[in-house]
Amino acid sequence: MIQMHEEHTTRGVPPEVETAWLHHRFTQIHPFEDGNGRVARAIASLVFIKARWFPLVIRSADKARYIDALEQADAGNLEPLVSEFTSVQKRVLLAALDLGYRVTPPETIDAAVAAARDLFIGMGKIVPKEWMAAKTTAQYLFERARVRLVHAAERLKEEIGSVRPDFRFQLTHRSTPNWDGQILEVARDLHYSANTAEQNQSAWLTLKTPRETHLVVSFHGLGTMYRGILAVSAFLDTESEDPTPACDEFFQINYQEEPSQAQMRFDPWLERSIAKGLSLWQHRVAGERNTPRD
Repeated sequence: MIQMHEEHTTRGVPPEVETAWLHHRFTQIHPFEDGNGRVARAIASLVFIKARWFPLVIRSADKARYIDALEQADAGNLEPLVSEFTSVQKRVLLAALDLGYRVTPPETIDAAVAAARDLFIGMGKIVPKEWMAAKTTAQYLFERARVRLVHAAERLKEEIGSVRPDFRFQLTHRSTPNWDGQILEVARDLHYSANTAEQNQSAWLTLKTPRETHLVVSFHGLGTMYRGILAVSAFLDTESEDPTPACDEFFQINYQEEPSQAQMRFDPWLERSIAKGLSLWQHRVAGERNTPRD
């Protein structure tokens, strides 16, 4: 459990997701005769505090939802527990903001505006403006992904399409949520929580030979709440088949990194992912050729 927690920390798993996972995993291990729940909440609190959040406090009024969320986690669905821990954090944050306002009410316009900003951030109505830098970086990297997919399409046309005109290779890119189910499934395979409601932009290479397959590069939110971090995954999708990750791990974009720095990490990840996706596609085509037919 500790080893997996350290790996999650290195990968930047959001605190609300990590605390829910760590809490549930500890209660499943159940190392003590008594007090496992209290120790699990203390461990979750340490993770929250390290992330500069509030300790985990489950009130009597929260207990029924908390127990139900734990039972759903036992059944393999961690999302209700993540949502419960997020709700607890939001409640405590709003109470702290309200208390701070009443103890030291603002005396200037700037202070009052800052207090209103903090309140809206705490309520989840807005995000800190510096967090928006991640979305600017994501758009920059999305364009680079589109360029490399165009390059792949052109090379496929030159080497294959020129002698088989019925084989088509083309790029498509949209901001509409065409791939929600596949994105979430690939995220589970790669062990992170995707949020397509926060950010959802994909570019994909269509490979029609004659069966149609798509090599998708998807940009989306990471975790249940936007905290200035986005994720990118790459996967192969063919009708009637489960999506297959075309990357060994997802790419993470954070608001503190300059676009040029992110690009230095992104370009090699993207090249490997597109190459792996094309290799997976070749194996599928070869499998279709070798499948016996009636």
